[in-house]
This record gives sequence, structure tokens and C-alpha cells, in this order.
Amino acid sequence: MATDAPQAAVPGPYRPASGLTFWLSLLLCLGAVLDASGALLSFVELAFFPGFGLAAAEPGSGEVLLAVAYFASGAASVLALAATAAVFCAWAYRANANCRALGASGMTFTPGWTAGWFFVPVMNLYKPYRALREVYMASAPEADAETWRSGAVPALVRAWWGVWLLNGFLGQVSWRMSESRGDYSSSSAAWVGAAASAAGGAAAVLCLLLVRSIHSRLERKAGRLSEAGARALQGRAYLSPGL
Repeated sequence: MATDAPQAAVPGPYRPASGLTFWLSLLLCLGAVLDASGALLSFVELAFFPGFGLAAAEPGSGEVLLAVAYFASGAASVLALAATAAVFCAWAYRANANCRALGASGMTFTPGWTAGWFFVPVMNLYKPYRALREVYMASAPEADAETWRSGAVPALVRAWWGVWLLNGFLGQVSWRMSESRGDYSSSSAAWVGAAASAAGGAAAVLCLLLVRSIHSRLERKAGRLSEAGARALQGRAYLSPGL
């Protein structure tokens, strides 16, 4: 069972995550676009199809097109979310492992649990935030093995997690309302759906900024340590007898 006690550094070299970062960035952008389309469909429903899904009469062509658009947008969002989750977990694992490879000691989350806590009920409400906060702090370019713990955590990390939780809450409310539309007004359901989509898009954008920030910090830290190592080798060569 995972604990929050410091874990021993995972041996292994630094492995650049440029490819994972690229694909994750692409998927997060796609997710933001799909969320924007979902919000747009909700506003179309509010503006042009009041009572959508509630009327007993045969739906017109406009309602049919809206229903098809909702289905297509929802299916694309589910597929994009699944792909994003898979790539994000691989990226989070690599980011934590790279922090350790670059010398951060005393990290409380292992690479596996940095990704794994997203799938543990209840714990996924706060553990992933703490794990990614730790990765951000440990990725500080100028920090050494110990001083990374005193680094500041930017509002971006807290904003990402807060909006992510809001998106999950609104998504649950929207789904429950869609399952029992007869108990709610069409406009209420559409407004909640639009709010959930907007929160999802905002969470995707904030996650994109966080991912690229951590990736950039790790790349700079790797470059700094590489330069320091090269200078040390040059110094030893200069001082070695017979050279």
C-alpha cells in the first residue's frame, strides 16, 4: 500500500518527455475544443430549441440534428478523454521519474502512484493534486536534492485542480439531470451542461499550461546539470597528472 513517507529515488537515467508532452498537449487542445463545442450546443438548445427532449410531439428536423450533434460531440469527448487519460498517466509517471533522476530526494509519491491515485475513489479528490504539486516543486531548475521542498507552488497548480473538481461535479449533475429530464426544466439542464463543458475546457487549458511548465522546468534542469557535469569533467581533466 502506498504511503506519504519519502520514497527512495528510482535508479535510472533522465528520459526526455518531449514526445509525450507533444501528444498530451495535442489531446488537451482537442479536449478543450470538444468542450467548447459542447457548450455551444447547449447555447444553441437554449436559444433555438427550448423544451428540447421534453416535448411529447414528434421532433422536427432541427431537434433531430441537435440530438445527432449532441451524440457525436459526446462520443468524441469520451474517446478523447480516454486517450488523454492514458497519455497523461504515462507523462505523469515520466515526470516524477525524471525529477528523481535529476537528483530530487525525499519525494513522497512514487512514479506509479503519481498516475495511480487518479483511479482510487475518494483519494482521487486530493492525492493527484498533491502528487503533481510535488512534481512541480521537484522540477525547479535551480533546486538541489533538498532545497526543492522550499519552492513556491504557483496558483496555476491550485487553479487547475479546483477547476478539474468543479468540472467533475458539474458533469455529474448534468448527467443526472439528463437521465431524469422530466424532473427539471430544459433550460436548467442546458445551463448546467454548458457550465460543465466550460469548466472542462478551462481545466484542459490549465492542465496544458501546467504540463508544458513542468516539462520546460525539467528540460532546463537537465541542461543545467549537464553543463555542470561537463565543467566538472573538464576540471578533473585539467588537474589530472600527465595530461
